Amino acid sequence: MQPGKNILIKYVVERYLVYLFDNLYNIDLSDSENLENLMPWSDKIPENMKIKDSK
Repeated sequence: MQPGKNILIKYVVERYLVYLFDNLYNIDLSDSENLENLMPWSDKIPENMKIKDSK
């Protein structure tokens, strides 16, 4: 997925923020691919961060 697309992804905010800050601490911040993988629209975000839609 790319930024700018109208796609709603719901995350458990606390889990996502912990994941984000843990990973920011451990990666090379000058590598844009590493940063892209941490963005909310990335397919690399673990499924347990997402809120399951009950529909």
